[in-house]
Amino acid sequence: MNKKTQNKYFNIFINQANKWLYKDIAKKEYSYLCDRIPKDYIDLWQFGYMPNSHEHLIEFIDEFGKSIKEDPQSVLQELGIIYNYYKKLKSFFHNNTLLIPMFDVYGQPVTVSGRTMENEKSQKENGINKYKHISYSKKNNLFGLNNSYKEIIKNKCVVIVEGQFDCISGFNCGIKNIVALSGNKLTFEQIVLLKRFSNHFMMLLDNDEGGNLGFEKAQKQSVIYDFKLSKLSIPSGKDLNQYIIDAKTVSINDLIN
Repeated sequence: MNKKTQNKYFNIFINQANKWLYKDIAKKEYSYLCDRIPKDYIDLWQFGYMPNSHEHLIEFIDEFGKSIKEDPQSVLQELGIIYNYYKKLKSFFHNNTLLIPMFDVYGQPVTVSGRTMENEKSQKENGINKYKHISYSKKNNLFGLNNSYKEIIKNKCVVIVEGQFDCISGFNCGIKNIVALSGNKLTFEQIVLLKRFSNHFMMLLDNDEGGNLGFEKAQKQSVIYDFKLSKLSIPSGKDLNQYIIDAKTVSINDLIN
């Protein structure tokens, strides 16, 4: 499957998963989002839902087949979205039903992540990862850049956070020049990508050891690759998303270190 065809199928899948988020079966996932972001942001970020029951999964696959007018199973298997498990079809996202797509700066799909709705205790007891994503080149991409690059140019700086929901929550509160690393390490490829839009990086990583180490590495990179680096911090909590949930709102002035 060439890249153009892959993008076409991924976009169809993302659009269909977004529609499924509004079904009764996805009430838990939909409510989770509505507690955190405005309803119109659900479509802006193109959140979706992927069913985990066999009955609903077959229905989802059949709908996808009608959209592409081809054999849906072979296409979805090639995309890495479904697989055969002892001759029974399963979703790659069967424990991570809330879907979060990532796009490149041109709006083309890069990957899709799934988030579990299980609590931390259940995750540990059942060996469920909080997030899982279809394989992609992590070092070459930044979550949210397709929505923020114009604001980065306008503000002449970029706010860099770790997680996808940190990015979305910050964007929702008016920090629209924001991107997420999907981790705590800034790569050379990400630096090159961001320098197309601004030479001023403002890092707001998680308030933990990993976040501190990530900033220390970025300090060394700023000397080597010639960009201005500022450190932002949250007044309380582990990350920007949790701080915003607790504080209800935030402005960039609240985060100046």
